Amino acid sequence: MENSDSALLVFDRRKEDYLQRKQALFAEYMQRDAQQKELNLFFCLNSSAETHQLSRNDAAPLSIEDLKNLLTNPFNTYHNGGYLLRWNKKSIVINPTRGFLERFCELGHHLWDIDAVIVTSPEKSSSHDLELIHSLNRELNSTLVSYDQEPHVIRYLLHPVVYAQCGAILRPHFREEKGTVICLETFQDGYAEEVYALDSHSKLWYSKRDSSLMIRLELYKEPDQEESPSLSFGYLADSQWDDTCAAFFKGCEVLLAGFGKTCPEDLENIKTQTNSIGYWGLSRAAKKLPKLQALLVGEFCPCQGDIRIAVIKKLKKQISGRDRQPTLLPLEQGFILDLDTMKINTGTKLLPPYQFCACDEVHVVQSEESFGPLLYLSKELVL
Repeated sequence: MENSDSALLVFDRRKEDYLQRKQALFAEYMQRDAQQKELNLFFCLNSSAETHQLSRNDAAPLSIEDLKNLLTNPFNTYHNGGYLLRWNKKSIVINPTRGFLERFCELGHHLWDIDAVIVTSPEKSSSHDLELIHSLNRELNSTLVSYDQEPHVIRYLLHPVVYAQCGAILRPHFREEKGTVICLETFQDGYAEEVYALDSHSKLWYSKRDSSLMIRLELYKEPDQEESPSLSFGYLADSQWDDTCAAFFKGCEVLLAGFGKTCPEDLENIKTQTNSIGYWGLSRAAKKLPKLQALLVGEFCPCQGDIRIAVIKKLKKQISGRDRQPTLLPLEQGFILDLDTMKINTGTKLLPPYQFCACDEVHVVQSEESFGPLLYLSKELVL
């Protein structure tokens, strides 16, 4: 009996030690502040390098990831999204793709930095980490409530297909979360723009484009500001460009474009792509949007190889010499844009303090490997 009691005491001590360590780690996590949260920033957390690279150690056996890269249909391997926009100390996630949350945490962000998640595409790849964000936040809230703290509320604004698939899974668990799962419904009575107020400083405008949604975030410095927004930020992918897009994005200073696929006719501006912006669409956006300051291009389909730099070079040459030229930049993980100054974080350091440089003074460098990482350098770092 004595030995049995001794064993129970050991088990109790082990359990108590584990719970104390767990509580200490949680307390440390809860005390972490978001880094430079006062800055209004845009982050790209979508990595072509991690998704499409074929480089490997020749001496090593083929891994599962190697086989996936070799065997997967290239038209289906590029994903749309993986972006984070922070405005007025609130953070909006756009299409949380595979690996988004891991990269998000690696950059020092806190789970409760996420205030809204927007999904614009019916493709599963565009919402891969959606349920993970929700489940982790649910566990976080359970712990917060157990300490008599208010739960952290995240709003989920979902493409109708994703809403039908995930609406029940994302259902609220706490009263404060009531009404936080929203279907971005569109209607069949012709072209229309729908609007949803995220908070007093931001509004989401959206409209149907083919099977996806195009969105525009109108961001305000002052609460409930009635005049024009301080910044208009647009996003379009999985759709060709036409006059409807030009009207929807006409007030945008920043446009995030998912390039998709191209072909010789598209590159020569003979005809547009279907279900992709392509080169023709990019050139029209650069010409037609009067307020555009930055055209950010990502989500290149790997079926034609790594053409990220080549496309941007060709487009820069095409629009050179015009009075108004937006900055054209390819996107890769590590891209950070200051939305107030339109400056870009440069160098290899991805954690604060950031080193911002004017857009027109940034050099983009790519490794020799296909879909290798892109590096954004200021001219002071280039000989």
